[in-house]
Amino acid sequence: MKSFLIKPVGKDLFEGISFEGKPGKAKEVSYHAALTTEELKSSKIYLLLKPRTFFYEIYSLNLPILNPKVLKLRLTERVNTLGYFSKPFDFCWKVLERKGEHLKIAYLALDSDELNYYSNLFRETLRCKLERMVFLPLALAANFSGLEQTSFILHREREGIWLLATKQGLPLLIEFMPVDELIGPNFEEVGRRLSFIKNILLRDFQEDIKAFYTTSSEIKEGLEKLGLTLELFGESNPELWGILKVDGAFDFLPEEERIIKGVMEFNKKASYILLGLAVFFLMVGLTLRYVNHNLIKEIQHKEGLLQESLQKLLHDYPEAKIAAFLNYLEERKKLKSAPKPDELLISIIRAFNGTKITLLEIKRQSGPPSPQVAPYAAQPNSTPQPGSTTQSLLGFDYSFVVEGEKKASPQEINSFAQELNKNLSTFLRKFDTKFDFDYVKGKINFWVKGTF
Repeated sequence: MKSFLIKPVGKDLFEGISFEGKPGKAKEVSYHAALTTEELKSSKIYLLLKPRTFFYEIYSLNLPILNPKVLKLRLTERVNTLGYFSKPFDFCWKVLERKGEHLKIAYLALDSDELNYYSNLFRETLRCKLERMVFLPLALAANFSGLEQTSFILHREREGIWLLATKQGLPLLIEFMPVDELIGPNFEEVGRRLSFIKNILLRDFQEDIKAFYTTSSEIKEGLEKLGLTLELFGESNPELWGILKVDGAFDFLPEEERIIKGVMEFNKKASYILLGLAVFFLMVGLTLRYVNHNLIKEIQHKEGLLQESLQKLLHDYPEAKIAAFLNYLEERKKLKSAPKPDELLISIIRAFNGTKITLLEIKRQSGPPSPQVAPYAAQPNSTPQPGSTTQSLLGFDYSFVVEGEKKASPQEINSFAQELNKNLSTFLRKFDTKFDFDYVKGKINFWVKGTF
């Protein structure tokens, strides 16, 4: 479907640019000085509006809650109070700044009749897909969105001159000066109007104009004769290309249609993303299937080698040799689990710090095995090796006996007992303690018996 950037120049007559493809990647671009409605049928339309009756303002107000319906009522009341329109009007706005309840808003109001006329013409009569409807000065200002400084733009249309002060791509003030097509512009009057607008900017916005631009060589030559320097905007038809750059908040398409359009565009992008993910997961699945297939083959091969090795091991080593090897492993395990003398000594010193030990006895028990050490169960039909018995494979506990004394008062016996029990629990598996106080010698006597 062909696309057109157009602006009205007469009754059902338009000037514009046609292109193929997406706006950001336009192909086969052509300029048309005149386009009839017949040439625009069944195409995508980006429409530039330029009514002489309009109201634009940057307005500050206080609003406790930013509710679109309440804000719309406030703005409608303000436009009605100022009396710019005698007929119904539509408007759009954008919040520029919000500090608490204070709002700074740019809003634009246009005649509803003109908006409805073009909407019905392109949708109902010409069966076009109406993509955007934006105001000409906003499209001009959008070309200067990259400029931080305040600039002034003069744009010539057949019916007159558009004057606007702009900053960061948004107009501060907009004016229209009608021009007689036969006589042409009165540049002295234009110069006086520029001076007046410059004073308003200083008074109301505290902004000074730093640069002047124009899209017309006629305006440039006329004002330079009055001593004003202007820079000619290099791009041709900037107002038409600016349609694509205007902020969506200033699009006069109905709100419901903009929402539907946004949802459709989102769904389109989402469908591409989902398609890409589906292809990605398909490739991952195929890759994993290939990798798993090779991995299964490798595991099966290694299982075969392991079975073969086990069979060879059982053939080369009889059960008696295997039993002796297991006996060695168990004895080695018991040796590693036996307490180390240096660690045990450090634990005893920490536990009985500040006391006098009168008796310390540590013995290996030869009784029943500790429940924490599982005995080795001999396999049926196994042949014990010489000097190897079941008893020799069992684990051992160690008995621990300590007697001692500590200089202290009778009141300290409870705290000493608690502290000692806490320290003993760090290295003894089970233990019993006994305490009494010798009032003659003023000391605590204690006895400890336990196992580890």
